[in-house]
Amino acid sequence: MKKVVSYLSATFTVIGGVVGAGFITGKEISTFFPFPNISVTYITLILFFLFFYISLTFGAKSKTANVVSAASSCCSVIISASMISALENVFQILCQTENVKILLIISLVIAIIVSSNGVDSIGKFNLAFMPLALGITIYFALSKTSLNFAEPIKYGKIEMPVLYVGMNTFTSFKVLADIGDGKSPKFNAVTAIFSSFALAVLIFFISLAISTCKLQSSVMPLISMLDENSVSRLVMLIICLLGIFSTLICSLYSSFSLFGDKRKTLKNLLLSSAILWISRFGFSNLVEKIYPIIGVLGTIAVVSVVLAGRALKSRRKHTLSRQEYKVLRCLP
Repeated sequence: MKKVVSYLSATFTVIGGVVGAGFITGKEISTFFPFPNISVTYITLILFFLFFYISLTFGAKSKTANVVSAASSCCSVIISASMISALENVFQILCQTENVKILLIISLVIAIIVSSNGVDSIGKFNLAFMPLALGITIYFALSKTSLNFAEPIKYGKIEMPVLYVGMNTFTSFKVLADIGDGKSPKFNAVTAIFSSFALAVLIFFISLAISTCKLQSSVMPLISMLDENSVSRLVMLIICLLGIFSTLICSLYSSFSLFGDKRKTLKNLLLSSAILWISRFGFSNLVEKIYPIIGVLGTIAVVSVVLAGRALKSRRKHTLSRQEYKVLRCLP
């Protein structure tokens, strides 16, 4: 039973690093996957699996891990700011007021406390919340979906899945590396398979619902498709809050790893202030203009981890061969 919980905790933590504001509200999906397509979904599934498995298995071992982790932590600051901006939007809808700064600060403080307790604490939160969030999100997406494939399906840009997967892997790199550190290849493969499958299915049905309702230009498509003042809209807003919070704690965990233990509290306070300031640029602007750039960086980062891992493996093999040769020479 403990082993099953370990698998589930790791899987939902990986998913929680992706299912943030942009995903759970549909904004990222409408930007990177504007039209539903089975082939693109398969590509996304395969890419998620490969990128997740590589990061889980080699993230803490590769020679480039420290550089990639540091770059990922810097980009996670942008992701954290995006989550704060999205929280502000959702709080404003829920509270029907523009002034929600106190709620934002409280949310940020709680997220800092959870993230400072490490990956295990993040895993417990995601294990408790994420299954419910995924189920409700799929239910609402399906309720607004027209499964009429008689109409020709439009194709989005084929490079967008690569950028999307690269972005999410890159910004979650520190969390992925820490989850996979010391784990067996089987554990990492199972975690990568289940998390990739869940994300690919979600992306397809959310994209289908957004396309059906023609809400690609909406700031929060999944919220916009639900009737105002309805119970379903209220439930989805609460799920969005928790989903945003999930990615916020993952991105803060990565962001705060930039600093050592010396004067860490002061540095984290300054970084939190910077995150609040960056969030003023707006959720939609950050998703549409900054996320694709992070996607390019993420793809390059994962490729570098693979190349460094192969180089290390080749070097070890060469070293082992030389040692074997020396042993043979010593034999009579």
